Amino acid sequence: MKLDNDTLVTCIYSELDRSTAYSTTALRQNREDSWNYFLNRPRGDEIEGRSQVQDTSVRDCTFALLSQIMPAYQSDEIVRFEPSGPQDTDQAEAESLALNSLFTETNQGYLELYNAVSDTLLFRNGVIKVWIDDREIVQQRSFAAPAADVLAAAPDDQEWEHTGTEDGLSHFRIKSMQQKLEIECVEQAYLFLNPNQQDQNLTDTDFIAELAYFTRSDLVEMGISKSKVAELPATTDKAHNSSVGWTTGDISAKNIEGQTDIHVAPTPDRDNIECYWVHMAIDRDGDGISEKYRFLVAHRQILLDDPVDFFPYASGAGWIVPHRWSGLSVFD
Repeated sequence: MKLDNDTLVTCIYSELDRSTAYSTTALRQNREDSWNYFLNRPRGDEIEGRSQVQDTSVRDCTFALLSQIMPAYQSDEIVRFEPSGPQDTDQAEAESLALNSLFTETNQGYLELYNAVSDTLLFRNGVIKVWIDDREIVQQRSFAAPAADVLAAAPDDQEWEHTGTEDGLSHFRIKSMQQKLEIECVEQAYLFLNPNQQDQNLTDTDFIAELAYFTRSDLVEMGISKSKVAELPATTDKAHNSSVGWTTGDISAKNIEGQTDIHVAPTPDRDNIECYWVHMAIDRDGDGISEKYRFLVAHRQILLDDPVDFFPYASGAGWIVPHRWSGLSVFD
């Protein structure tokens, strides 16, 4: 039997509740303690009149390991394709240059790797997400030519709308689709996955979710209807610290001098909306076989719904625990 929308939402949020419960109980306190040791904060067991010196071993060991690991990635050539024959030499070189440029320059790959390796050392696991972002780009352009002539010369892969003519200038609103390779280290407190995940291979997991905050403008650019976006409640500082799946302790622990991740927006288009990227294997058509899907959900509404071939997450651990996804950290 095919799943209707209400049943699908129930299935998604059931798995989301289970995975967030795992993250907010088994892993949250460990991450919070690791942050406090790394930032050399008082532990609360100090005795008045006795030494207040804090042990900096966690931070010192983390930086020492990073200084040994990261120089290997301080290169403009992280990846190199080897030609399978003399006829492939130019193609392999071109692909190597393109991929290294996308990684090191367009996506600041070294910084993302630095964050991921730091996560493995401090919080047991590091996760990098690699995906193609499809987004609608809207531009306003003006031309000193008749509107009909401009439209006749407009590219076929763009949508041109004549919005008016003034002082000899033809004004247009131009929509086009942009594809961009994105590489990003996922913060561990924002990541939720199947508690029974047994290894680092997240491409074969049956459920993984990621907490994400988008502005209303971001969501409209992603192709979600303006009316649906307008109905979503904005995230305030209070909701930011108490929403489903949110782990206040470890996120608050990283906030130096009291700053927060979000702020009150000056205009509605900049309102922050709490969303979840959900990658899930589920049988929706009733054929008895699970298929992979990517959903963007917010407040029990499905905003985006796409079939996918794989889940775009790569995971690693500094010290692997046999038959478990969660590894060990320097703090452990």
